[in-house]
Amino acid sequence: MIKHNYHKDLKSLCNNLGIKILSLKEPEEIGLCVVNGVKYIILDKEFNELTKAEHLAIVISSIGIDNLYIPPYLREFIEISTRKN
Repeated sequence: MIKHNYHKDLKSLCNNLGIKILSLKEPEEIGLCVVNGVKYIILDKEFNELTKAEHLAIVISSIGIDNLYIPPYLREFIEISTRKN
């Protein structure tokens, strides 16, 4: 069985989509924000990799992935993460 690094792969996908990721210590809020036309995903620096990956997946799903090529294993992870919340 292949073990995937979802966090790393989702970060790469965000980079390809032009979304910057900021890991902050104790942010007031987490999620997507847009500043001067630049999209950022704010995450808590203290989150473990799986939690960060789940939050990235939820935000990516919210911006729409229907017209994007995303590897099947990553698309499945995004769909599962979205259903959890």
